[in-house]
Amino acid sequence: MLKSSTFNLYLETDKGRFIYNTLSKKLVKVDEQTYNLLKKQGDLNKASQYITLCETGIIASDTTEMNKLELEIDEAINSKSLDLTIVMTNACNFRCVYCYQPHNAQHMSQEVEEKIIAFFNKHVGDYKSVSVSWFGGEPLLNRVQIVRLSEMVKYRCKAHNVAYMGDITTNGYNLDLETFEALVKNHIFSYQVTIDGNKEYHDKSRPHLSGFGSFDKIVKNLLDIKKHSITRHWDIIIRMNVNKENIGLVDDFMDFFNKNFGNDKRFHMAIEIVRDWGGNNQIKEQLYELGNSEEVKKKENVITRYNKHGNAIRTLELNDIMCYANKKNGYAIAPDGSIYKCAKAIYEADAAEYRVGYIDYDGRLIVEKDKETKWITPAKLDSDCIDCPMKVMCYAACPLNRVKNGERRCNKYLISQFKIALRNRIDNGDYQM
Repeated sequence: MLKSSTFNLYLETDKGRFIYNTLSKKLVKVDEQTYNLLKKQGDLNKASQYITLCETGIIASDTTEMNKLELEIDEAINSKSLDLTIVMTNACNFRCVYCYQPHNAQHMSQEVEEKIIAFFNKHVGDYKSVSVSWFGGEPLLNRVQIVRLSEMVKYRCKAHNVAYMGDITTNGYNLDLETFEALVKNHIFSYQVTIDGNKEYHDKSRPHLSGFGSFDKIVKNLLDIKKHSITRHWDIIIRMNVNKENIGLVDDFMDFFNKNFGNDKRFHMAIEIVRDWGGNNQIKEQLYELGNSEEVKKKENVITRYNKHGNAIRTLELNDIMCYANKKNGYAIAPDGSIYKCAKAIYEADAAEYRVGYIDYDGRLIVEKDKETKWITPAKLDSDCIDCPMKVMCYAACPLNRVKNGERRCNKYLISQFKIALRNRIDNGDYQM
């Protein structure tokens, strides 16, 4: 029996009434009568645009919808793409006040590097594509090793006609032009660098290990890259981490970004809320509490201002928004060669509980399937989620939180981002009639 889809998200704007289906990913403008009929589960025979509404999944059967959702979940979990996060070191040259990681001098040894090389030599042809995220600590403390490994991955993938793309999360202090060009040459195309507001606050929030500020060196590196990089196929996200103390600096940060990088499409701006990820961070009292309605409202106000500049989550494709830890071919390799499903789990107090295996001398990923199953088995929807149009996002919720606490936290932050993206699409006329 056909009915109004439970995946329908209803939006009223000054441009009219719209329905977005989070399963089909279709956005349709409808008249007021049709809007009210669908929202209230009225007589669908009276709805105009009936054929369009059926074709876009806005009118559908429960059975068809759930079958489609289960297929999408299965395809995302069992993707033939390899998603690796390689943690090069636990060491860091910064002492950020909100960092959850315990810093020590552990770096990836030559022995572990050789095991990773053996893995790619023998198994890269098993995948349709390879994505490697280079992580730390501060990964560029091991920049020579990263360049060497990424060059190897690039050539092994090319030999097997497998696409390879790398990304790196770095504090930017060692991201000088020479290092940047070497990384880009070896297919590390995406970068995330954090600048926390203005110089004064950033230097207090993200000081160098020496005790001196880091703002000037990072900005110089980024401006050098902007001015002198000879390649075009890369992007740098400049991110601001927001807490109660620096939320008033968001406008200053946006002005700084627009003045220095706004005219270069290779640079992008991101604003993220600092969460309490545990560990010995120094500003727990300044972190926002998830689930507090007043706190969420404050965050949404920041996000709204930020997204007027054109940035927001733009897709609900599960394969894109689902964490690699949820996927069968998604792993994190620690500096000692241990395998986890999630890089953050490496820094948990009981990290051994989350270790799922190791990489051996023959380049095999030796994984304990019973431990891995906890991560890749899709969680059942809670009863109060069944009729929520945003339930697709439940399968993109943090898998570590689910494995660790047995719960799936509703991600109001991503939901609010996505609603803003829809309104931006409407403003740009990107919808069906």
